[in-house]
Amino acid sequence: MSKSIIICGVCGKDHAGLPTDYGFRLPDDVWALSSEEKSERAQFTSDLCRFDGRHFIRCALLSPFAENNEDFGWGVFVEVERPIFDRYVVLFATDASGEPCYPGKLANALPSYPASLGMDVLIQFQSADARPLIHIPDTDSSPVALDQRHGISAARYHDILTAIGVTV
Repeated sequence: MSKSIIICGVCGKDHAGLPTDYGFRLPDDVWALSSEEKSERAQFTSDLCRFDGRHFIRCALLSPFAENNEDFGWGVFVEVERPIFDRYVVLFATDASGEPCYPGKLANALPSYPASLGMDVLIQFQSADARPLIHIPDTDSSPVALDQRHGISAARYHDILTAIGVTV
């Protein structure tokens, strides 16, 4: 989790040290399994996951803060079709930023964003030292899509922090 100094537009306090990202360790469906079931049915690293014939890639969903030049980052898994997963594995250690965007579905429910689990996204592979980035289609008008396009207000940041269990 990275941290930043942010003067809150809601309460006026200096929230030095509050997180500006939040990550998931596994797709929600895999995380919900018992330890025994995980070891039997899933194969995973911090970047990839295979589970019961399904394929997931860890990505970053970035939303800018409306009041400064930083982003709030969600470290999430995206479910993709096997050919996309296989393509990513082949390109994992290279600069794949020239690849086209690929479709997927968000595999984590974002706290404070109802109905985010399963939403359609596009992933753009990056260089070897960066996780793929998520772009939400322009046709999507969900709160997470609007925040990605227009920025997160101070009030919205408070909501996110509360939802992820941070006391502000």
